[in-house]
Amino acid sequence: MDEKTLNTLEFPKILHKIESYTAFRLSAELALSLKPSTDLLEILQRQTLIQEAVRFLRKGHQASIGGAHDIRPTIDLAKHEGVATPQELLDVKDTLIATRSLVRAFDRLQLEYPKLSELLLSMELPSGLIEAISLAISEHGEILDSASPALSAIRSELKIIRSRLLSKLQQMITDPAITPTLQEPIITQREGRYVIPMRAEFKGRIPAIIHDQSASGATLFIEPLNIVELNNQNRQLQLEERDEERRILFRLTQMIALAAKPLESCLSGLAQFDLILACAKYAIEIDATQPQFIPASSVETSGKHSPYILQLIQARHPLLEPQKVVPIDVELTHEAFALVITGPNTGGKTVSLKT
Repeated sequence: MDEKTLNTLEFPKILHKIESYTAFRLSAELALSLKPSTDLLEILQRQTLIQEAVRFLRKGHQASIGGAHDIRPTIDLAKHEGVATPQELLDVKDTLIATRSLVRAFDRLQLEYPKLSELLLSMELPSGLIEAISLAISEHGEILDSASPALSAIRSELKIIRSRLLSKLQQMITDPAITPTLQEPIITQREGRYVIPMRAEFKGRIPAIIHDQSASGATLFIEPLNIVELNNQNRQLQLEERDEERRILFRLTQMIALAAKPLESCLSGLAQFDLILACAKYAIEIDATQPQFIPASSVETSGKHSPYILQLIQARHPLLEPQKVVPIDVELTHEAFALVITGPNTGGKTVSLKT
């Protein structure tokens, strides 16, 4: 069926209704790309899945992929040896957890919902990736000390050096001989180094390196010479921490690259499952009835005979209000080779055709 015909029949509006029930960007894309099928096997497979999903929802079961994210850009980044951010890694973890939860739920429901279970249980979860990300990245996107022994050691040393550094500066800004020379008795930073704000007229009173001055020139931000070595150590450890964090992020990103195929399989499975749920929710909303398709070959071999090649009973246009729409019956026999609809304006011809 060509695009013009689909647009005339308002098929895209139906797709947008289905899309509104999706909870996932990928399934929304799938919903908008749906096309009518003439493949009977594909039609029957779709019907079976949606029928199971309708039954699943009507029984009050809850299934959600709300924690899943569109991680395709992160997978692509990993394939090209990029470095993912902590938030991107958390999105991968959340997507895998959502997948795992669904797989576990339907593992117990295989007998009741065999086709939905088959779809979800066919997904391959990458081994160890959830645990690796959990060990390294906090729920707030911070890189944890447990991410690597090296990072833990660097941060422990950094904590000691910083404590000594701040202690010395605290002694200085509370020293009665120094306090009058300060604009404020505070410790601040410039270019990653700890400094104190000295009033410009007292320049040279304390042996120090000037790192910055205020816009008015009234305040100089100085690093006293007696803390330069501690500041150097602090800065060096900060750089080591940064480099180790980057190594950790790269290592985790490489794990994603190695797991790209199963991750893409999970995304595909989640998107298909969410699309089926969306179709089922829409079917429940409009109180849809599943049509029966009987292949001609089955009729011939079974000896059964139906006088109709098409039979619609009390069919309603799905985009119109159910309480206001007038249902129609359409019956075409084997002798029919065309359907002609005539009648006055506003008589329902267009609605009948779209139905």
